[in-house]
Amino acid sequence: MSQFHSFILLLALGGIVVFARPSPATAQGRTEPTVRTSGTTVNLFETLDPATPIDGVIVQLPPEWTLREVRLLRYGTEPVDFRQRPYDDTGTYLLAMDRALTGPHEAVVRVQLPARTGTFEWGLTPFTWEKGVRDTTRQIQIRRGVENRKRLEVTSAPSPNQENQALDLSEASAPLLLRADQLPQLGQVSSFTIEFWMQTNGLDEIILSTWNGNESVAYPAEFVVDRSGRLRFYSGQPGQHQALRSGRPVADGRWHHVATVYDAERSRLRLFVDGAVVDSLRGRVPVSPGPVPLALGARLNGAFPSESTRAPLFSGRLDELRIWRQARSVRSLTQLKSRPLRTAADELSDVLSVRLGFEESDNPVIQSWPEGARRVPTALSFDTGLRNLQADPDGRSVTLRWVAETSSEQPFLVQRSDDGTAFTTIAELSASEAKRSSSTEPPEFSYTDEGISGQVVYYRIRQQSPDGGERTTGTIKIGLGAAEEEKEAVTLIGNFPNPFSESTTIAYEVRSAESISLSVWDLKGHLVAELASGTEQPGYHEVNFSAQDLTSGTYFVRLETSGGIQSHRMVVLK
Repeated sequence: MSQFHSFILLLALGGIVVFARPSPATAQGRTEPTVRTSGTTVNLFETLDPATPIDGVIVQLPPEWTLREVRLLRYGTEPVDFRQRPYDDTGTYLLAMDRALTGPHEAVVRVQLPARTGTFEWGLTPFTWEKGVRDTTRQIQIRRGVENRKRLEVTSAPSPNQENQALDLSEASAPLLLRADQLPQLGQVSSFTIEFWMQTNGLDEIILSTWNGNESVAYPAEFVVDRSGRLRFYSGQPGQHQALRSGRPVADGRWHHVATVYDAERSRLRLFVDGAVVDSLRGRVPVSPGPVPLALGARLNGAFPSESTRAPLFSGRLDELRIWRQARSVRSLTQLKSRPLRTAADELSDVLSVRLGFEESDNPVIQSWPEGARRVPTALSFDTGLRNLQADPDGRSVTLRWVAETSSEQPFLVQRSDDGTAFTTIAELSASEAKRSSSTEPPEFSYTDEGISGQVVYYRIRQQSPDGGERTTGTIKIGLGAAEEEKEAVTLIGNFPNPFSESTTIAYEVRSAESISLSVWDLKGHLVAELASGTEQPGYHEVNFSAQDLTSGTYFVRLETSGGIQSHRMVVLK
């Protein structure tokens, strides 16, 4: 195992770097380490949001790791120039900025992992030059309390399931095209759902697209992994593109379920990742002027957004692509996303237009197989092991119930999150330890969480599968109140997702009827939008806020009542 020392002095280039002692683990549970596969090149992600300007960042990696690339992106989109140099041969690097860095930034650290397995630690530490002198020969003063250390669990690659095949285009000569006459018309008056499983460590790549890159042509759908590793969904018409964006990166080498649902009746577009809504907007999805094929791995002409040169094909893997002629509900997506439809396709044929599982190469929807395109066995499991996660809150505790259809000896990991993205394991239960709620088949299990704080909490259940893969339930969100004596008449809970690109949901709780004013302001103190005003009745309330006309940056939600003013910071990333 390779670890940081709790206190390190590094002497190099005539300067001194001081790493602060890490903060102790939380009492409520351990932070779940990120898991990656040994011997692979992976992306590590971290957010920098310094309260005051910084001059650079110290990157410290285990000596066995090889640093391939570092990206710093302002608001997750704009590249930041910096000078990178190794400090020594122990995996420490200095990133010095030409100008002081302020505001939210995303760091993408791309590394080659060793063959050895184990739990490792890495970290980013912002610094400022001593007395404001930008000179590498002088002392570098690290800001204590802002060092962010992460744990990474490196495991052996799970054994692939020979019965499940996925599409690999990393060595293909061209994208895989789906026949236009086999695809439904997408957009405008027609609702649709596009869903698939994806696994990648690639950046700046197109997953699938209905566009040829011509700005004068409308297109209904394009999925992209952007330069920060996040997922983006685009649809557009001449001179205008609308986009949805995930709040967390998906280019992490793990399998993710992705879905875009368009409800034509409500003119509503939503993006799902792993069963949870990560972004949404209101607006119509444009239709192409005629039937067009769907390209997997690139655009129809192989180009990338805003690039004039040909982009590389999608370097990851795709599985279980489905296109529906309806806006699928959250419930149906959760129930069917891990269910193979080889036997269910006939019963769903009235709404399921396309189903590609890649177990066969002669599917009529495929126009042709390009040279180098492969079907490969994958560890992604479609055993429905965990499903139907439900929660019953009583104000001070939450009882979770879920169905487990397998006899796996692996424990259930009960995980909780305050924001729906960063989860902590709060309990590890064997099948015998989890309370069995009934004698039904398949069995239902339950667990009661009594260590709750905050007004909104998210849960999920994870379990390793017998074939080395992983099963995870969908994420469930619960609105809770604080202890009675701590409650305000009105409480501003926050917004989700955050950061966001096009729209977010702002939540607040009213304990007793109260006159409120809810608004959004920018950093200069200018009013951006008035969202609600007047008397609100008791209950949990949500308001959708669209940032379609706003630039990337930090904004504040302001909730004003007779009891005072509450504010909450939001970050727009485009």
